[in-house]
Amino acid sequence: MRKIVILIVLVSFISLSFTSCAALFNSGGGRVSFMSNPSSAEVIVDGQSLGRTPVTLQLDRKQTHQVTIKKDGKVRNYILNTKIGAGWIVLDVLAGFVPIVVDAATGSWYSLTPKSVNAQLQ
Repeated sequence: MRKIVILIVLVSFISLSFTSCAALFNSGGGRVSFMSNPSSAEVIVDGQSLGRTPVTLQLDRKQTHQVTIKKDGKVRNYILNTKIGAGWIVLDVLAGFVPIVVDAATGSWYSLTPKSVNAQLQ
């Protein structure tokens, strides 16, 4: 019985050592919702048309994005900025070296702001 408990503790420790806080809990960091009034406006991100409002897009959270929302000759421009969550860094430092490497390599520390854009095109 004691061997099973030790094995469970060991497996738990190893699995937690190879995870990272942001990679586990910040999976939606690049998700941005776009709305407009009136709806059905074209959403252009970094020069590519990606849909019509309302739409939620998963964007690369490691880079800043230029967004244009347009309909019937009315145009609104926005910038989605990337930021690093200081809380993720603190949690990773407390958890050890491996989580820092994983979150830095995957970009899980990053998120985009704002998380929603509501364009008034009237």
